[in-house]
Formats: sequence, structure tokens, C-alpha cells
Amino acid sequence: MSTSTAPPEPAQMDLTRCKRSQPYEIYCAKDFATPIKLSVGEYDGELPKPVRETVIGYFAEHLESGCLRYPSDHSTVTRELKEAICRYNSMLSEDQVILTGGSTEALRLIFDTYLEDTDKVLFPIPSYSNALNLIRLRTRRVDTVLCLGFDMLCQALQKSPYKLVYLSQPNNPTGYVFSMDEMELLADRHPGTVFVLDGCYLEFDRHYSVYAMNRPNVIVVRTFSKAFGLAGLRIGYLYSRADVVARLALLRDPHLPSELAKVAALTALASLRQYEAIWEELSRTRVWLIDALQKIGLEVNPNARGMFVMAGLHEGTNKELCDFLREQHQILVKPLKGEVFGLEEARYVRIGMAGKETLQRLVKAIGAFYSQERRGASQLFPADCRRANPDICASR
Repeated sequence: MSTSTAPPEPAQMDLTRCKRSQPYEIYCAKDFATPIKLSVGEYDGELPKPVRETVIGYFAEHLESGCLRYPSDHSTVTRELKEAICRYNSMLSEDQVILTGGSTEALRLIFDTYLEDTDKVLFPIPSYSNALNLIRLRTRRVDTVLCLGFDMLCQALQKSPYKLVYLSQPNNPTGYVFSMDEMELLADRHPGTVFVLDGCYLEFDRHYSVYAMNRPNVIVVRTFSKAFGLAGLRIGYLYSRADVVARLALLRDPHLPSELAKVAALTALASLRQYEAIWEELSRTRVWLIDALQKIGLEVNPNARGMFVMAGLHEGTNKELCDFLREQHQILVKPLKGEVFGLEEARYVRIGMAGKETLQRLVKAIGAFYSQERRGASQLFPADCRRANPDICASR
């Protein structure tokens, strides 16, 4: 029997893997207090009326019965939501779908299922920082390689065999997109590699593909947080071939997502016409924003799709601009620097899409900070990611 009076020590986690010295936060306290948040790609519009009424009605109905119970995989709304997701993503069977507590849980589930400490992962950059954190908690062998399009990814895959490749689609933050044909080619060419397509922002590309290719080495992650505005309810899903999904289901958390989240997501999919009008307006607004930023001298990929616009300053640092916007105009944008973005120089920022009135305020504020002579076109966005974009062409 131990006679020690010291409290037990927690297990030691090697945080050097994810190069993290502080807890991962969406916002620090100062940023959370900033009224206009354009740093993480949050939905800033009004939810369609049916979705609002569903959430309010669910609480009213279930609180009258006395409590909010645990969710169930066998509830009617679970079955109906999976059926709706299958229709939405052109899949044949609900056994190809796992519901998750947002896309982050889906990514963790995939990485926990497939990765061991010695497995090698290709993580094309720029990309989503928390995905890199989650991968590094599973394996030390991660290659971060600059990739701004299909050809660059193919070149990276030729250099070494990889167990897994993570791809955000459209890319966060640059906005390039891989086509269905390109992904099928990669999956067939590298059958021993698992391709994880993080499609959180697909709806913001008007011509997006759902990547429902039914291959054993392709797993697609989706969410209701971004385009559907349900981030606070934490509901997402993943899909793949049925045998792959059955393997992933062994490690999923049965407590997630909540029944409320499922009901709201089901109503959202039944309200697609209203959401599509919102997405179409955001697509037009993105074209306007790119043009407005270029007119005041910022370097922007003219073919960017997705939830973000990445912009480069020709003078001053991104920290100086971000501090100015936050302190003087109560607007939050994200400075891009470091390994996950493939950027050593501190001159790039990421701007999340929002309503045009909000972005007009942003452009005016940047103009107040940045009034120098315009710079020429940069090579950050090479020809490989400057494909013809129907959104751009239609607007000119």
C-alpha cells in the first residue's frame, strides 16, 4: 500500500508533436470580444425561418416532457437525416454515412482509426491548422509540402509512399479546388493511400463536386457548421464505402451528435432553396470582394473559391493590419504565418466571407490602413491554381 501523500501525476503527452504550447482556441478572450469576426469562417447571416422554428420548437416540446435525453442511433430523426444526406450527396445507402459532432470529431475518428506512430502522412500546405495538430498526435512522420494545385500534389505524391493525405476542399485558405476526375485519378493511382477530403466549404463553390466515388481509400468529411450556420450545435458527418464506414464506426462516440442537432440538420436539408440563395449571394459577394481588394492594392487569387479570401499586403505586416482592424474598427481577420500556411513572411491575411455590408466596412477599413501604390501580380498563386472560374467569368 502506497504511503505517498502527493497527488497522482497526469500522463505525459508529447506536445512537441503538434508543436503546441498552449490549448487550441477558436478565439482568445480579446478576439472573442471583437464584434465583427471574419477570421474563422463563421456563418453571419440569418438562419432560414424553418430552421429557427425547428430549434425553438424542439426545446419547447422536450422541456415540457421534463428532460433532454441522450441521442440514439435508432431514432427516427437519425434514419431520416442519413437518408437526406444520401440524397444530398448522391449516395446509395445510409450505411455509407456516420453522423459526428462536427467535422473535427470526424477527422479525429479517421486519424485514430488509420494512423499509427510510424505511418507517414502528406499534409499539403497551406491548410487547416487543427487538422495538422490532430494528425501529429497520432504520428511523428508528417511531410508539410507546399501545394497550390493538382500538379503540385501529384509531384509530392511521387516522392514517397504515404499512408494518408489530408486535403481541404476548397482549400483553406487559398480557395483552389480539385475536380472529381482528379480525385478519382489520385485514388486509383495510389490505392494504398487514404485520401481524406475535408469538404467543410464545398457549398461555397457554386460548381462543387460531392466526391461520392465509392472507393475504399477516399473518405469525405462534411459539416453543417459553415454553409448551414449550425456551428453551435456541433453536427457533421463523413461518408465513404460501406465497409470503410463500418470500420470507422467502431471508434465513434455514440453520444454525438445530439437529437436537437439532428433535427436542425434535417430541417436545413429540407430548406435547400433558401440556403442556395444565400450561397449564390455569397458567391457574387466573393467576386466583388476580390475585385475591391485588388483595387486598393492587395494581392489576391482571382479564382479563389470557398469560405475564405487570402490576401497579401505590399507594405506593413499582417500583424500590424490585424491589430489596426481589431483596435480601430472592431473587425477580426486572421494573420497567416508559419508552417501550416507555408509562409515565412508576415504579409498575408485570411478573410472569411460575410454579407456585403460587413465586407464593405472591412474594405473601407483596409483602405484607411493601406493607401500605398499598388503592387504587381505575385507568384504565390501560379498558373496551376489560376483555372478558369465560372463565378469570375460570369461576373465580368
